[in-house]
This record gives sequence, C-alpha cells and structure tokens, in this order.
Amino acid sequence: MKIRSILVLAIIMLLSLTLLSCCTKPKNDTDTPLQSIELSEGVHLTNLFISRQGSMREPYCIISAASDGVYLKMTYTYPLDLDENSYFSFASTKGEDETAIVLKVDIEELKSIEDLIEKYGVLGWNGFNESQTLNGVLDADMHYSLFMTLSDGSTIDATGYNVYPRGMDDFFYDIFLFINARIPEDEENRIYF
Repeated sequence: MKIRSILVLAIIMLLSLTLLSCCTKPKNDTDTPLQSIELSEGVHLTNLFISRQGSMREPYCIISAASDGVYLKMTYTYPLDLDENSYFSFASTKGEDETAIVLKVDIEELKSIEDLIEKYGVLGWNGFNESQTLNGVLDADMHYSLFMTLSDGSTIDATGYNVYPRGMDDFFYDIFLFINARIPEDEENRIYF
C-alpha cells in the first residue's frame, strides 16, 4: 500500500510539472524598449508577408502595392513551392481551391501600413532569426515570419520560433485588424482570428 501511494504521488507530481511546463509562453523581448524607426524620405513599402502559426491556425497576410492600388490578401494557403519574392505576385488573385480574401484599396491606404511599420520599428528587425525550445520541442508554440520589400530595393526578413522582437506580436495583430476592417460585412469568406 505504501509503494502504491508513493507511485500515485510521483505520477501526480510528474503530471503537475508537465502541465506547468506546457504553459510556458513564447519569449517576447520585453527588456528592449519599443523604438520607432522611420522610413527614409521617399522610400515606401512595396510588399509585406506575415505569418504567425501555432496551436491556432491563423491566416497568412500578403500586402502588395501596385500602380492601381494596394492588394490585401488573407489566406490559409501557403505557397510552399514559391520563393519569397514570387508569392507577392499572387496577392491580387485567389486560387481556385484557395480559402482567401483579396481586397484592393486606394494607394493612399499604404500610408497607414507604413505608419505601423515605423511605430513598431520593423526596419530594425532585419536579420532576426532566433529560436527557443519549449519543453524540448522547437515548434511547441508559435512560429513568426515576416518578409518585406521596400521601393529602394531593400528587404526586411525576420523569423523565430517561440521568440520574437519586441512589438512583433502587436504589429501582426494591427495588420490583421487593418485588413479585417476593410472586408465588407457581407463577405461570405470573411476570415476571423
């Protein structure tokens, strides 16, 4: 009976430790103050791709500036066979079997997105590539990815598993809100997050 009690207690302790370790949150850099970084004079956003994937499936967001407006796309289809630059060409179209919303807004709306880029200091994230295991598993929680091109030819590329630059989570959320606010209420394929 004593051995059985010890085993039950050991199992309860092991389960408790497992549950506590599963609740570990991704590391958001909260030590570094959020610093806005302005775009250089005359430089504008041309393309932006963001992805935040984890236990909850979220849409990929693609924003692409064109001469006739800005295309906003939220999709659950990831173009796995495309390189970073070519999937921007799909921002203005919806594939036959793709669950997506494609919108075109006035080019003036690009300023609102650029304001978010400056507010969160996205230009300072270039080259960010960090990973942190949770419970010994690299993809245990969230994967973040951002790729952006600017009119001067420069690019911003940032990625991470369970760790990300300060402000990235809020930036992604604000981009989702920006796009979602422009989706007509009667849109049958409206994407919620």
